[in-house]
Amino acid sequence: MILQDEAKTKEQLISELAALRQRVAELEALGSERKRMEEALRESEERYRTLFEQKLEGVVIIDEKKNILLANQAAAKMFGFDSVEEVRGANPFDFIPQEERERALRALTKDMFEHNLRQINGFRLINKAGEEIWISALGTLIEYQGKPAGLVSFRDITNCKRIEEALREKSELFEKTFTSQLDAIFILDVGDPPVIIDCNPAALEMFGYTRQEVLGRTTAFLHVDETTLKKFQGLLYPAIEKRGFFYLPEFAMKRKDATVFPTEHSVVPLKNQQGERIGWVSVVRDITGRKRVEAALQQSEKKYRDLVENLSDAIYTVDEKGVITYVSPVAESLSGYSPSELIGRSFTEFVYGEDLPYTLERFQRGFSGYTEPHEHRVLTKSGDIRWVRHSSRPVFMGDRIIGFHGVLADITERKLAEEKEKQLQQELYLSSRLAAIGELAAGVAHEIDNPLTGILGFSQRLLRKSTDEEVSQGLEIIHSEAQRAAKVIENLLTFARRREPKKQYCDINDILLKALELRAYELKTSNIEIDLNLAPSLPKIMVDFQQIQEVFLNIILNAEQAMSEANRGGRLSIKTQPVRDYIKISFADDGPGIPAEHFSKLFNPFFTTRREKGGTGLGLCICHGIVAEHGGRIYAKSKLGKGATFFVELPVDGGSY
Repeated sequence: MILQDEAKTKEQLISELAALRQRVAELEALGSERKRMEEALRESEERYRTLFEQKLEGVVIIDEKKNILLANQAAAKMFGFDSVEEVRGANPFDFIPQEERERALRALTKDMFEHNLRQINGFRLINKAGEEIWISALGTLIEYQGKPAGLVSFRDITNCKRIEEALREKSELFEKTFTSQLDAIFILDVGDPPVIIDCNPAALEMFGYTRQEVLGRTTAFLHVDETTLKKFQGLLYPAIEKRGFFYLPEFAMKRKDATVFPTEHSVVPLKNQQGERIGWVSVVRDITGRKRVEAALQQSEKKYRDLVENLSDAIYTVDEKGVITYVSPVAESLSGYSPSELIGRSFTEFVYGEDLPYTLERFQRGFSGYTEPHEHRVLTKSGDIRWVRHSSRPVFMGDRIIGFHGVLADITERKLAEEKEKQLQQELYLSSRLAAIGELAAGVAHEIDNPLTGILGFSQRLLRKSTDEEVSQGLEIIHSEAQRAAKVIENLLTFARRREPKKQYCDINDILLKALELRAYELKTSNIEIDLNLAPSLPKIMVDFQQIQEVFLNIILNAEQAMSEANRGGRLSIKTQPVRDYIKISFADDGPGIPAEHFSKLFNPFFTTRREKGGTGLGLCICHGIVAEHGGRIYAKSKLGKGATFFVELPVDGGSY
């Protein structure tokens, strides 16, 4: 019995022990699961915390009083705080301007706590730093620490608002531009043919239609007729394909009242962001007024051109470098160059060399505002030299001078007249001097002639009787010098002659040839070559043959002496030619030339550079008197080292000219 009971107790103990072990195993398994769940919860919390903290949007948890319980760093920065700790306890709605705060509170928190979810877009927030930003908010109801709370995320949409505002402003600007344009603007679709889907008020006013009459129609009714429409289309599409746009400077179109008017027309394709053509923009400008102005301008330009081209003075324009950009046709008669030959060349090419520095200096002074008229010489195409009076004024572009307008007046005849007058005055002065000297010379010659005749006679008589060689030599010197003095007296009497020339019709060429015959031997022995260029069929003129021959002989003799002394020979070119109402005779040698300081004294009595060689200085003075008595003039031109040319001009009608 006892053994039976013990066995029963043992089995019971083993059963209880097994049950205990099972319970222990269950408890151990339960503990492991709890740890696993705690670990999973911790990981989940860590993950959501990381997501909360790293979210780019501002996220806050608020209680029912709207105070912030928790915020991420993005929210702290958005509200102007340095850390998330500083933002806790703040009311995010305090940062919304007063005028918008009630709307935000009502729209977000009330609905959120009552209906669990609410979103509001586009309201302002002024953060702690005073910066204004635009945000949108999304709120949802959650449980936080066992109590209802609101989870609100804020997104900064400031840039979006700026873009939206810019688009709105652009839209308004486009609308204002579209409606305020004076040109007609039509917007067409991409149909075939395209139809008008919009137009501005100017288009309706320009063509005289209402909006209802225009929209939905092709542009054919705006063209004059079918022919002009086909012409327009034939130009439009090739231009669009080639250049991407179409432009016609002038094209006729038709209004509702059937009046035809000129337009300036342009068409460009309207494309979307993908570059696909979605329509056309056609711009039409009424150029009736411009055409009227152009016609008036053309008429004005024609009047101006007629005025400029018919002026006797040459009109020109040059750029800032002095390059000719325009000349009037009269410039050709002045310079010998056609306008096409002058345009594009510098004006300096046509200024006479000696006047170029002076003219360039005046041109440069023009840039400082100095434009006083001045005179200078120009070189013509034929090589002639003409005088011009030059006046100009600057042409401005803003404050900068870009060139000059000018006038060239041909004053050659005036300068020649002035020069002739000057020469005549000099000749008149010389003649008056010569007349006075002639009076004196005549008196002196007569007073000296009688005692000199005695000296000549007695010296010759004593010379015949003298037997002393030394005395004879002295008497010969006295006699020779007395003869020389007698020759001077003879010249003085010739110079002071009282008789009028014995004129008769003579051929100047014959007088020249006779004079050359008289000097032929001396010219040949002096190795001087004569180059004759005598004009045929010269008219005979009234002159004193002997006196004019004396003039020619004197000039030939002076040239002969100058060339012989300088070159031991040379060339004397003699030319005769008829010029208007007088005959011009020139004697050009290739001797040493005449110094400039001697020109004013050439025809003065007793002026000579050959006194040591027996010159008396009366030859040219006598020539001047003879020519003057024949109503003509005698003068000379020379460049030192390049010979001299003497000119004798005798009137054809026998009078002065």
